[in-house]
Amino acid sequence: MEDSTAIAGALTALDHRRLRQKEAPVNEPLNAIDSDAVLLHVGMPKTGTTALQNVAAARRDDLLAHGVRYPGKKQNHSAAVFSLMGRRPGWADGPGRPGAPSIKRWAQLVREVHAETERRVLISHEFLGEMRPFQIERVMAEIDRPIRVVMAVRALPSLLSSSWQQFLKNGMEASFDEWLDSVLNDPGPSRLTPIFARRLDVATNIEQWSSAVGSENFTLIVLDPNDRGLLTRTFEQLLALPDRFLNPQWLSGGQQNRSFSLPEAEFLRSMSAALKTFDGMTWPHYKSLIKFGAMERVLRNRVPAAAEPKIVAPAWAIDDVVERAHQQIQRIHDSQVTIVGSLDGLARTPKDSTPHPWDPSRLPTDIAEEAVLGVVSAAMGRGPLFSPDLGTPAPALAPPEPPVAPEPEPVVVRTVAQATRGISTRDLTLTVLRRVRRRAARLVSRTIPDTPRSGRHV
Repeated sequence: MEDSTAIAGALTALDHRRLRQKEAPVNEPLNAIDSDAVLLHVGMPKTGTTALQNVAAARRDDLLAHGVRYPGKKQNHSAAVFSLMGRRPGWADGPGRPGAPSIKRWAQLVREVHAETERRVLISHEFLGEMRPFQIERVMAEIDRPIRVVMAVRALPSLLSSSWQQFLKNGMEASFDEWLDSVLNDPGPSRLTPIFARRLDVATNIEQWSSAVGSENFTLIVLDPNDRGLLTRTFEQLLALPDRFLNPQWLSGGQQNRSFSLPEAEFLRSMSAALKTFDGMTWPHYKSLIKFGAMERVLRNRVPAAAEPKIVAPAWAIDDVVERAHQQIQRIHDSQVTIVGSLDGLARTPKDSTPHPWDPSRLPTDIAEEAVLGVVSAAMGRGPLFSPDLGTPAPALAPPEPPVAPEPEPVVVRTVAQATRGISTRDLTLTVLRRVRRRAARLVSRTIPDTPRSGRHV
């Protein structure tokens, strides 16, 4: 009995060592991708992607000088990715919801990749990680260059608060508790945010991408809150960039995509609910005035007080996601991808797990002040911070829908019927057309005085 126990323990230890064998020590440098390769950054959402993309966009020329092209002119490659996925940006429902961008946006990105023959190429958007296998196959076929995929993941329990506030930015009105109940307790994808199920199932996303490119061409970064430079350091190594080249410390709070405090999040939620009832408010207006106006200014210009309540998930929700994380760790090990960091971090619980009491009637006034200033600045086309360089102003609000004319009263219907009784449909139609033609001719003659009053024109 003792021998069998000892053997079982030895086998368990051996299995444990095998599971760890592909984890790269955090301080061990990675080999850079080949000089003709594409580094495809596929997310996941809420893993520092915004800050990394902002730095890359701001340093496009510097990247070129160091042998890396970051295609396009925007912060990231969202339009191309959305077009390939047939995905519509903006809120899930509500007025003015736009369609997916034209597939020409993806084709344009592919052309720019093909035109670059001397440098590495970096493509980045967090929704790439949520692609279906047939979409991944199209990416591989159309880029048609050596591809290294890099994905960053964070502790799954911490996704709860960060994801809820990201959905708030896109106009969702559900409270934190309502949203948690929808994404964790209801069977199947949530009716509020169906995409969140894909974000929790990181193992499937990893398996699909690593199967397409080969496990040797897939690098997974498991973020560590105690090592803030892990993400950018890994990208610098993969792209053969100098140390701290992608350091995001100089970025503002909005560019780094800092978290909302609880009062900030609740302010946005209540404002979104009120604005959606306003006739003429569409997604383009909301995006310009609220997402990148009011709340962008709050994130960039406001520093929450140390005692301001944070967004904290309840214990039952954290326990649920910790269990899901443990179920995925084994699958990720089995995928044989290169891992930077420790997979144990996927199940790490937040340090601050105590709910913060807060009285909604005591909203810090500077939140509203910054939000109003952000709306005014965005409406003037000067971004959230009254930039001296005038840009494109926010779109004008659509006029309210005209009231629907009431149905004619029965007496009016009878009068019209009596007046036209005995007249054939053909004769009635010809009479109406003659009157329309005469009225149109009068309008034309008033607008263009020298229009001939007689004669035929072809």
